[in-house]
Amino acid sequence: MPVTTGRIYVGSVLVASGESGGGTTPVLVDEWVRPATWPAIPVVLPSEQKIVGLHAVHPGDGVGTGGNFFAFNGQGAYTIDFGDGNIQNFASNTQANYSFNFNNTALAGTNKPVTFTAASSTVNFTGHGFNAGTAVPFYNIVSTTGLIEGRRYYVVNPTANTFQVSATIGGSPVILTNDGSATLLPYKIAVVTITPQAGQNLTVINLQARNATGGNQPYSSGWLDLAISVPSVTGANFTLGGTQVGHRLLERANIIACGVLTSLANLYNNTPSLQSVSQFPSSISSVTTMLNMYAGTGLKRFPAYIGPATALQNTNSQFLGAVNAEEFPELLGTTSAWTIANNMYAGCQRAIRIPAHGNSTQFVTNMNGIISNMQSLQAASLNMSGVNSSGNGNIAGSSNSIKRLQITGMRFSFSVSDRQLSAVALNEIFTGLPVVTGQTITVSNNFGIGEAGYNPSIATAKGWTVTS
Repeated sequence: MPVTTGRIYVGSVLVASGESGGGTTPVLVDEWVRPATWPAIPVVLPSEQKIVGLHAVHPGDGVGTGGNFFAFNGQGAYTIDFGDGNIQNFASNTQANYSFNFNNTALAGTNKPVTFTAASSTVNFTGHGFNAGTAVPFYNIVSTTGLIEGRRYYVVNPTANTFQVSATIGGSPVILTNDGSATLLPYKIAVVTITPQAGQNLTVINLQARNATGGNQPYSSGWLDLAISVPSVTGANFTLGGTQVGHRLLERANIIACGVLTSLANLYNNTPSLQSVSQFPSSISSVTTMLNMYAGTGLKRFPAYIGPATALQNTNSQFLGAVNAEEFPELLGTTSAWTIANNMYAGCQRAIRIPAHGNSTQFVTNMNGIISNMQSLQAASLNMSGVNSSGNGNIAGSSNSIKRLQITGMRFSFSVSDRQLSAVALNEIFTGLPVVTGQTITVSNNFGIGEAGYNPSIATAKGWTVTS
């Protein structure tokens, strides 16, 4: 993979750029292409205390400021340059509440206005810098017809100040009728910078602070792209994702530096547009909770952890509802403190496998729903000897594609019905069962029940009732 001036390409496609997100190149976890219409983020170094991000500013109802609410809280007096001509200082532990104004002249042009010339079917944008194949949608189309608002088109025949567009990469140009205008973005963009004041350190950051002007209901922030370097933030003092403020437009989060954290709870929770994250820069050896860490994210793949999961106790709903997820990182080292894993992978409907946990789950007491509603899942391996209640009988509800479940040590009634388990796979489950009294395993609606070699006596000899 060639690297040129901080940019990373897959083939000829730009997939990451050190010049627009931080001083260290993010670990490539997916082939995400940063929108060419976004402004660059200034370089952020691991040695700095700085948060820089692109913040969308929407038109709202077209009359007022647009209802573009912003809030942030931090410990250590800090300064925010809102990127629209306004710079404000805030005392330590004082929440910054702000409303961006869509009509602020300092933001003019950040929604990338263009004009159309029908005679040549060209888009006019001085110094656009787009290469052939760049994806561009159009918004706020005036007069010109031939384009559908919000649909992705691809640049063809670019010159310095014009280009044409095609419905397919390298295809024929779309024929335009009537001269007109549009914008390439449905919002304007402010480049926001948060830094500590002189002599201060940011020791707590909270990007879940909610601007009360927006009402009591949860709302979505305008963050699009974030670069965060906060080496003095430690413990449970790093708050990014959550449910009160959903970062639903955020496509990239590059965490460049932080101190030793004990909590990664909700780190990227409620970020359905997220497509690229950097490897978390600190060891997880002191982390005790990953509750909802990636819940509701749009990521397909996740970077590996640095360090062992020595202190980890709670992975409840860690990847819950990450419907695009395909691959997951492994927890390394001794996991004897790990006791809670219910709904850990639930709702990851594209994933066909999870890490081979094997004995790493042997101390987990709650695995209820750990692989439920994983409708593409093919196989899983779980040591359930630590489970301590009958409330764990539904570990794989609605995960109907499973063909192999290497379950060992489960001492309470549970069901593996309605799967695609063969006789060999069912017998393997029976073999992994311990000796019990008065417990039932339900295996109905698996095709292996009717196959030669199916042997439920393996289970009944250990005191289990087999229901088919």
